[in-house]
This record gives sequence, C-alpha cells and structure tokens, in this order.
Amino acid sequence: MSKFTDRLKYADITSLETYQSMIMLFVNPFQLLEASHSHNDSVYILNCATASVLIGIFTIFAIHKDCLGEKKLAAQMHLVLCVVIMCLLIKDLSENPLTELSFYSCQLICSIFCYWRISSECFIRRKK
Repeated sequence: MSKFTDRLKYADITSLETYQSMIMLFVNPFQLLEASHSHNDSVYILNCATASVLIGIFTIFAIHKDCLGEKKLAAQMHLVLCVVIMCLLIKDLSENPLTELSFYSCQLICSIFCYWRISSECFIRRKK
C-alpha cells in the first residue's frame, strides 16, 4: 500500500490542475447558468458561476507561475466552491438531476486529491 501512496504523493498533477481549471472556465459557468433558471437560490448559483470563472483564471496563473502556495490556495478555493455548489444542489434535490450532483462530486474528489498532493509537496519541501 505504501508504494501506491508514494506514487500518488510524487505524481505530477499539472495536467489534472489544468483540466480542472478548464472545467471551471468553460463548463461550470454554463451549467450553473442553466441550473439557476430552475433553482430557488438562483443568485447564489450565479455567484458560484462567477466564482468558478475567477478561480479557474487564478488556477491557470498559479500553474503558469508554478508557485506551490498559490496552487494550494487555488485547490482550497475549488474545494470550497464544490462544497457550496453541492450543498445548494442537495438543498433542492428534487429539482436537480443526480448527474449534476455526481459531476460536482467528481470535481470535489479531484480537488481534494490536488489539495492533498500539493500539501504533501509543501510538507516535503519544508522538511528538506
């Protein structure tokens, strides 16, 4: 089991971070705009769409600068955004399809992995 966790701990996640930022820029806003039409908390959903675009742009700059602190902050913001979106979707579960909930669940799992991976890299660098 330790070999598996070591491989995860030292894996290159730049492509995953880039993929997540592209989802936040080009998929989430349109999906959230569509969801806001049938949702009771449409203002919050629209704010989440705006936050998704801003976090996606911030993530791209953090990847480009290759700064661990900024990457960690971007992963934290993505994690919080996914939790907020999922809470809003669960609140009106009868009106939202489960596909949207599963889509944001996958994003949440990926953001948790990115946050764990970047945090472990920060810890390893501080140890040295």
